[in-house]
Amino acid sequence: MRDNKRISSERAVCISLFILFFALNIILHKAVFFYHDDYGYASLKYGYQGNLNGMHWTLADLWGFIKWHYTSWGGRVLYFAVFILTMSVGEWFTQLFQACVYFLINVMIYKCIARTKYDPVALVSVMICWFSIGIYIARDGLFWYTASAIYVWPFLAFFSAVYILEYSKKKRYPLAGLLLFAAGFSQEQVAVLVGCYCAFKVLEELLIGSKMVYPYLCGIFGAIVLIAAPGNWIRVGENGDFYKLGLMAKVKRNLPELLSLNLGDRSIIRICLYVVVLLVISWIYYRRTLVKVVSVLVSCGLFAALGLKGKNAVLGLRLCFVLWLIWVILYYLYKEKKRTMMYIFVGAIASQAMMIMSPVLSPRIAIPFIIGVNFVLGGLLTELYSHSENGSHVLSVSVIGFLLILSLGNALYITRGYYLNYEANVEDRKILAETRDAIQRGEEVNSVVLHKLEDDTFANDMPYTKDYIKYWMKEYYEIPQSVEFIWR
Repeated sequence: MRDNKRISSERAVCISLFILFFALNIILHKAVFFYHDDYGYASLKYGYQGNLNGMHWTLADLWGFIKWHYTSWGGRVLYFAVFILTMSVGEWFTQLFQACVYFLINVMIYKCIARTKYDPVALVSVMICWFSIGIYIARDGLFWYTASAIYVWPFLAFFSAVYILEYSKKKRYPLAGLLLFAAGFSQEQVAVLVGCYCAFKVLEELLIGSKMVYPYLCGIFGAIVLIAAPGNWIRVGENGDFYKLGLMAKVKRNLPELLSLNLGDRSIIRICLYVVVLLVISWIYYRRTLVKVVSVLVSCGLFAALGLKGKNAVLGLRLCFVLWLIWVILYYLYKEKKRTMMYIFVGAIASQAMMIMSPVLSPRIAIPFIIGVNFVLGGLLTELYSHSENGSHVLSVSVIGFLLILSLGNALYITRGYYLNYEANVEDRKILAETRDAIQRGEEVNSVVLHKLEDDTFANDMPYTKDYIKYWMKEYYEIPQSVEFIWR
């Protein structure tokens, strides 16, 4: 009877949390509008001159754009095609579609790490990890549709495949292979993460004498199709000076920025999350008291030292923190034989290490690492609760509760920020639609007065900061290029 009541209670809590999680995604995305490149892709005008039908393009026009993109710009065409189709329905549909994708990504992570069918601790851990992403990275990747379509959406296919292959009782191998192909055929960093996971799984299956490797080969093949796109190599030629640099010169140029993106002042909640995981592993795993104490002191010391000033000191300490974090988590996952988490963690690390060789670094490059590591951190936070001694969960509940408050506070801060700009965004869209209609009726329009956002922190690049965006906006709203946009 007591077990039935507990299960019923856990079920009610999980359902309530799922509703809250979904509602927060929907509410936030209602205030996330098109920005920057979104207009270029929606109108099939992003570097492409083959679309002669404007916003009334056909599937043949879309196919022409996708072929041009693959051969002349880059291989990230699968998710761009899906993205363009969602935008063709309307901005409201793209908002709803992405909110659902984000929710389902986290549902799949939950299904992989949950200890039982209804596991409130696992769900809270997933929510903590997701809502801990700061605005600096979120606005450049999570809430800029052109970026999120290739950096985030593929993780739904990836984690769905992981669930089918690793945790589901029904092993639907053909479906898993298709999903891994879709995950690999996405964006270069995501492809490397997926490729690492698949390569490790192929080796594991071969070592145990299994021949069921084709789903994983599909993931590797998807990554190859992406990276082999002729457009990628054309763009490499545009940054010839960078690629002429030696390895150490590239490391010196890019390593500080990579560390700053992942462990900078704007990632404080993520850093707190990493420190908690370090302390949890140190305390619940190591048996000898001396090793426990030393590990805890090192973790706390490196965390405190991150606040020191001085360029060289900060770089060195961030690097030490990263290496310590990688070592502790990898050692724990290896010893506990959590192979799936270990493969994904290694893939997440590789998704950042490869950027040493990139001529351009932007905040969104941290996203593949963050989402991949969310899978691992969610599981480890759940372990914190499971390893509480003597059935007393006071400390673990306090720690998880503290992290949840920080993460939800961050989510509410971001939501509030986007809603500061909501009125201006809605009004501008109304003005632009009315301008289009007036021009189509034959009226003469020479200029349009539009509103600057209340706070540019909560938006991607705007036309009044980057002038070239106006061209795509006018194509999207079917307004002649001669019409002047005046921002006030």
